Amino acid sequence: MKPIGYIYLTTCLVNSKIYIGKHEISKDKKYIGSGTLLKRAVKKYGKKNFKRKVLRLCYSLHELRVWEHVYIVKYKSYIRSIGYNIAKGDVNTSEYNPAKLPEVREKMRKSRIGRFSGENHWNFGRQRPEETKTKIRNSHIGLKHSEEARKKMSQNSAKYWLNKKMPEEARKKMSLAKKGEYLGSNNPNFGNKKLSGKNNPMYGTRFKWINNGKNNKRLSLNSEIPIGWNDGYIQKRKTKL
Repeated sequence: MKPIGYIYLTTCLVNSKIYIGKHEISKDKKYIGSGTLLKRAVKKYGKKNFKRKVLRLCYSLHELRVWEHVYIVKYKSYIRSIGYNIAKGDVNTSEYNPAKLPEVREKMRKSRIGRFSGENHWNFGRQRPEETKTKIRNSHIGLKHSEEARKKMSQNSAKYWLNKKMPEEARKKMSLAKKGEYLGSNNPNFGNKKLSGKNNPMYGTRFKWINNGKNNKRLSLNSEIPIGWNDGYIQKRKTKL
């Protein structure tokens, strides 16, 4: 992919003031900038007293705008005593945040590896007071996610596990570990025909939890919820004395 332009730095050899700009690649190899203040300085000192340096090649108009803003801020060329830039580039909004560029995001990712793990983590070795833990536990008692929130959580979970596949090596290890463990006579229920159908102790035990705000109880899955009771289970935790 060929670059479409570049970011340059023009320096006045008389007073050391600088100018940052962007320029699309053209046949004009002597281009040094077209800013209003820069033009005045060129007229005053002469073009021969200005030197241009290419700082970065860019491959899209978006990159040109972003990196122009970044380098103007970096070199502070918008300060009158330092440079000839009037503004900090075309725009100064989050749209032109350099962190959105793939190469910058990759550098940021690599720089963070290991910085916040183990002893480097800001919370390493710190523990919450028991009183704080108790308050957090009590604040969660009786809380219940709305139906909309539960659907979103379910959808997000489904998206995460979509196309996820256990590595072949891990699957082989699990297969070898369980091979023969519950086959044939090794199965604890081998030959026991009494555990089928209604003879199974778990037969017909499908249920759901309901509560009345204080207590929980199980209810058959197909049964109607009694008056004064709600669907769901209330978490009860014993507070340590």
